[in-house]
Amino acid sequence: MTKELEGIVALVTGATRGIGLATAKKLGRSGARIVISDLSSEQSETTKKALSELENENIRCDFFQCDVRKYSEVERMICEIERNIGNISVLINNAGIPQATKPLWEMSIEEWENVIKTNLDSVFYCMKLVLPKMIERNYGRIVTLSSISGKEGNAREAAYCATKHGVLGLTKSVAKEVLDYNIRINAVCPALINTPLLESLPQSQIDYFTRKIPLGRLGKAEEVADLVKFLVCSEAVNFITGMAFDISGGRADY
Repeated sequence: MTKELEGIVALVTGATRGIGLATAKKLGRSGARIVISDLSSEQSETTKKALSELENENIRCDFFQCDVRKYSEVERMICEIERNIGNISVLINNAGIPQATKPLWEMSIEEWENVIKTNLDSVFYCMKLVLPKMIERNYGRIVTLSSISGKEGNAREAAYCATKHGVLGLTKSVAKEVLDYNIRINAVCPALINTPLLESLPQSQIDYFTRKIPLGRLGKAEEVADLVKFLVCSEAVNFITGMAFDISGGRADY
């Protein structure tokens, strides 16, 4: 059976766990040569476990340690991938962090800048570096991970919501800039998903956001990965770009 992504190189940032790892597996099963990046080193238990899981599924995968908050590191990584592995035809901008819940005026400048650099600047860096090559080859698929919080806004999460709203604006704008080059850029907006990132949130906050989901449960990383795969593989995406797709258990209706 032909695999949809046979021969395609797909870069997934922040992919050693959660939605990123689930997406790497999903695209790898479809034949893609996977490159995952993360802030953690190749020797960290999280990274070793992720690479082992991918290897066990016979998914061809390479790992790059990369601090996506730094343009020079993203540039180094993408140059090495293009030179030594292959042309990046699929980019999944998944790297992101939550923020400590607190009023805006209690946030330190360092906290604000860390969230902005991780969640928003990294998306700009990655797209800036891969798009010229995609334009040359007249093909590309990019998916950015936003959040339902980027549409609704949550009290005491100003930095996080600002970045996820910014990701939506970036997605919609850049998608229109590359329409003529067979490049499609779309965003995914999950509600709260059951991933290791929840470990940094208080249970009261998890309970609060779960109650806002009409289906009455958290989403699964694999469900988000299924949507990402559709936005990469489906022929329908030839006519879909600059859109934000909710995966929220009924929480969002617009």
